[in-house]
Amino acid sequence: MAGDMSESVKFVVYYGPGNVRSNENEIDLTEFAYVELQLTDPEKVNISQLKHWLTTNFSLDPNVCTISIQLV
Repeated sequence: MAGDMSESVKFVVYYGPGNVRSNENEIDLTEFAYVELQLTDPEKVNISQLKHWLTTNFSLDPNVCTISIQLV
C-alpha cells in the first residue's frame, strides 16, 4: 500500500510519590499514579521535543516549567 503511515505508540507516564519495587523479573510501579498518552511518530521525536510534548500534555507552561525524564 502506497502512502505515508504514521506510527502511534502508547506512552505511559508514572508520577508522584511512591516506591519503586523490583524483583529479578520485573519492576512494580503500582504505588504511583499514571497517565496513558499516545505518541505519534516516536522515531522522529528527539529528547527536547519529547520533554515539550510531556510538558504540554500535563497542561504545564513550557516557558515556566521543565520536565525531568528518569528511566529505570
